[in-house]
Amino acid sequence: MKKTILAVLVLSTLNSFSQKDEFKLVEKALKKQNFELAKNKISLLDDRAESLDYESKIKYYFLRGEAFYENGISLDDNLDTVLESYKTVIKTEKNEKGKYSILSDLKIKTITSELANIANDKYSTEDYKSSSLAFEKAYSISKKDTVYLYNAAASSLNSKDYDAALGYYLSLREVGYTGIAKQEDGTFSKSKSADIIKNIALIYEYKGDNEKALVAIKEARKENPTDISLLTTESNLYIKLDDMDSFKRVALEASELDPSNAELQNNLGIVFSDSGDNEQAIKYFKKAIELNPKHKSAYFSLASVILKDDPAIVEEMNSLPMKMTPKVAAKYDKLKAKREAMYLEAIPYIEKHLEIDPTDKTSIKLLKNLYGSTGQLQKAKNL
Repeated sequence: MKKTILAVLVLSTLNSFSQKDEFKLVEKALKKQNFELAKNKISLLDDRAESLDYESKIKYYFLRGEAFYENGISLDDNLDTVLESYKTVIKTEKNEKGKYSILSDLKIKTITSELANIANDKYSTEDYKSSSLAFEKAYSISKKDTVYLYNAAASSLNSKDYDAALGYYLSLREVGYTGIAKQEDGTFSKSKSADIIKNIALIYEYKGDNEKALVAIKEARKENPTDISLLTTESNLYIKLDDMDSFKRVALEASELDPSNAELQNNLGIVFSDSGDNEQAIKYFKKAIELNPKHKSAYFSLASVILKDDPAIVEEMNSLPMKMTPKVAAKYDKLKAKREAMYLEAIPYIEKHLEIDPTDKTSIKLLKNLYGSTGQLQKAKNL
């Protein structure tokens, strides 16, 4: 029995000396910045890590972190190894003010700062995917720095990784992030909350989930009811949901807040046209053109509203008796004159549309027919 105990003690002592030798070799390699050798040597203890005594285990994880940290952090596989090593030191060392815990905590803070610098550098070179990864990793280390999560979301949005961006934005809502911060002049920055919800809505809209997008945009409007961009987004969602009454209500509200928005005026024109209110439709199309003389769809839409009665006039002309009595002739001439006046009113808007988009075949064909019907045969031929 004594021999067995003695053998165990001898083996334990030999292992202890072996570990200390390995530690010395690792420390020597680190001092010479021979990181490959340091990684190789510390990795020899990986299989025995959990069976190491208290002090050896702490030193093992610290040296492991140092070896894989090398000269600085990068977005490679070593990053997780480094962080896991330093965190294990802090978790294992019972005295939180112990030497290795303090050093590990400082190293983790340094890594967080380095990741933020990498993220900003990647963002400035438009490598948004790497930027998002670095910001997200920095946030995973320092949860109190929610600005990292916000930046990760913005980077993902720029890289068109909408699923990742949505996840980050939803997380920001969960943690109550607003982005309000005290500035150098003592004032506070504007809340980013509405912008976050707006981006959530836009991503849902992009993904085709218009119902969720609408819920998000309504929530955003509670915080910023006069934000014209939120009103515009909400009105566009109602169009996609085929809720024209709601669109009209929100679009009119937006139009009052932003009367210089040509697109809003054009959209209102479309809605009034679809509902049969041609007078209001013409009013809003003309307003859109006034605000943006290059708004080609407004010109075409305006001409289309003007020509709306054409099928009804043609049908009425065709329904007249075949026998041309003076009364029938007078009725026919009146309808013909009305039709020609309607064509002459529409022609300038189609012409303007073609000035902006001379290759539009639909407009070319329509204008050619209008010219022919109003006796402008040379113009029709020139087209």
